Amino acid sequence: MASFTEKAIVETFVKILNEKPIDKITVREIIDACGLNRSTFYYYFADIYDLIDRIFENETARILEEHKEYDSWAEGVKAAMAFAIENKKAIFHVYKSVSREQLERYISAVLDSVLLGVVRSQCAQIKASEENIRLVADIYKYTLTGLVFKWLEEGMTDEPIELIDKLAYMFEGSVSGLLKRAQECDCR
Repeated sequence: MASFTEKAIVETFVKILNEKPIDKITVREIIDACGLNRSTFYYYFADIYDLIDRIFENETARILEEHKEYDSWAEGVKAAMAFAIENKKAIFHVYKSVSREQLERYISAVLDSVLLGVVRSQCAQIKASEENIRLVADIYKYTLTGLVFKWLEEGMTDEPIELIDKLAYMFEGSVSGLLKRAQECDCR
């Protein structure tokens, strides 16, 4: 559990990040807005990029803890997208900054966990191998990751929930179908 001070730093930073790009934010600005001193910031974080990493780590852990099981991959992805939708400008600023790699790791980790859980839950009757479970989860993960980055590149103007719902409808039944076909290929 994060301390009150750490939460204050994170919340202040996210608020400022929703207003301006990372390269325009200073540790001084964050601590002044929190009413803290510089050493307090550095007690919790090595620098602003460490702060971003921690935000993504905490958000990933929160999503995975709150949503351990999903009836569908779309439900899990919507939960994962909630932070991005709520903080569109902050996410866009991270995406356009040198810390884009941190955002990519966050998206990949969340989607990987959510999608592996969904694929595993749908393979009980198929007796799919771990290799095929991973393959099917990766198909979804890379498709969705590509769409998320396309959404970011286009300025986050569309509503991602609508796209997720459309994909869920289009892909309905495809997880079990892909697993069955993968197992059939293995049996040849």
